[in-house]
Amino acid sequence: MKDLSGFIARAKECNTGLEELPTLTPFVVEGKEVGKLKPKFVEHVRRFPDVFVVEGCGPSGRVSLSPSLDSCESRSAKVAEVLAQLRAEGVITGWRDELYPVVPSFHDPPLLLVERAAATHLGIKAYGIHVNGFVRDDRTGALRLWVARRSLTKPNWPGKLDHIVAGG
Repeated sequence: MKDLSGFIARAKECNTGLEELPTLTPFVVEGKEVGKLKPKFVEHVRRFPDVFVVEGCGPSGRVSLSPSLDSCESRSAKVAEVLAQLRAEGVITGWRDELYPVVPSFHDPPLLLVERAAATHLGIKAYGIHVNGFVRDDRTGALRLWVARRSLTKPNWPGKLDHIVAGG
């Protein structure tokens, strides 16, 4: 490919939200950072001190779980109660009844399991399979990346650029 300007423009369009990084609060489980919370969500979980321990807000603060929650099962159960309450209040939308593992890295065992719809609120890593497609331009013969756009009805990032097939 001679000219990458179109590709670079699409990459820039996908990489939005970086301006929020200085406002995010680390989410720590068993001493390991597993996510980052936006300030508004920190305030939501602050209401549940028997589950979430909030020690400041922003990069120098942290949100962790009560020390009494000492197993994947106990953490998952108590956090699920909080997430269900936040769902009932309309804070968490797009509920799927699908559990996501909360892990520091891909091969680690889960520290807890959370509803998929809460993954973005907790800022956890979400792993999946992604498929991109390439097409040949009939006029120029150039190879082009096929980029899809998310439905406007999606609960997360509606209308944003996306892979043509993804799951996870």
